[in-house]
Amino acid sequence: MRRFTRHPFLKINPLIWIVAFVLMVGLIPTQSVAAAAYVVSKTADTNDGVCDSDCSLREAITAANATVANDTITFSVSGIIGLTSALPNLANNGTLTINGAGAITVTRNSVSPFRIFRVNSGANVTLNRLSITNGFASADRGGGIYNNGGTLTVTNSTLSGNSATFFGGGGIYNGGTLTVTDSTLSGNSVTFFDGARGADRFVKEVEELSGLKISVGSHACTAALNAHGGVKRLAVLSPYWPAMNIEVARYFGDMGFSVVRDVALQRTSWTAIAETTPAECVAAMKRIDGDDVDAIVQVGTNLSMVRLAAMAEMWLGKPVIAINAATYWHALRSRGITDKVAGCGTLLERF
Repeated sequence: MRRFTRHPFLKINPLIWIVAFVLMVGLIPTQSVAAAAYVVSKTADTNDGVCDSDCSLREAITAANATVANDTITFSVSGIIGLTSALPNLANNGTLTINGAGAITVTRNSVSPFRIFRVNSGANVTLNRLSITNGFASADRGGGIYNNGGTLTVTNSTLSGNSATFFGGGGIYNGGTLTVTDSTLSGNSVTFFDGARGADRFVKEVEELSGLKISVGSHACTAALNAHGGVKRLAVLSPYWPAMNIEVARYFGDMGFSVVRDVALQRTSWTAIAETTPAECVAAMKRIDGDDVDAIVQVGTNLSMVRLAAMAEMWLGKPVIAINAATYWHALRSRGITDKVAGCGTLLERF
């Protein structure tokens, strides 16, 4: 019989073999996942499928979504990015930070309704120093941002003038993990959108959730116009964009009025709305007034026109309804409080 002798090399402790194997594996080159940085070089909303030296926000998001990396999007330009259609969902496989450096406003510039940002489930997104405005989620939630199961951090940013018509969330609707710091949400609404049906739905949802009665600007303005009596033809002044004025006109049409003319001041942030001067409002009212107008309605609650509207009634000789005055009046009267308030227009002084 042939005998086999174990080679001394095979007598090594098995633990040493395991350690050696681990060390050898560590020497095998692996592909690292490096962070990717994309620079948006223009405000135009274009898409040629490539984010290179000529890169739009749309192209940068598409590129970031395609990589397994911790991505950053910054901007070498400043100004307003007017979107003509919905952006790609934020679906990055690593983390994604979009840093506007306080110089970028992202807005919807279309009559078609769509929100500004949607965060996909599992995505980890940070939005820093951005202004987000005029998003409109028709028959949905989250006009500015819809966080659909992701992790979203919003810092030093402004969301204003965004709207939704379902389950609220005009500015942000959160269905995941949300952190908001040092940011402002103002003038985001659901009350004028989707016509009278959208306003009724919003009132119903909030009242059922809160157990309280509420007054909203849209229905308050309607009640104010009806209190004056004989008003059918309106002119509308808003700080928003033309696409939003279309929804305001749609609402008033549902309520039995017709909007003869309107003006959209196209303010890009809530602070810009608040900084609108009385002289600018007077000029806007003169543009939309006429013999074919029974009353002027100012919408946009961050545009304070209560005192100016009261003065304008004297030189225009017709009702001028400021939405904040109408909402205050409606809240009082709907609770049976009949106190009159001088200096805030005929609505609060007479009705």
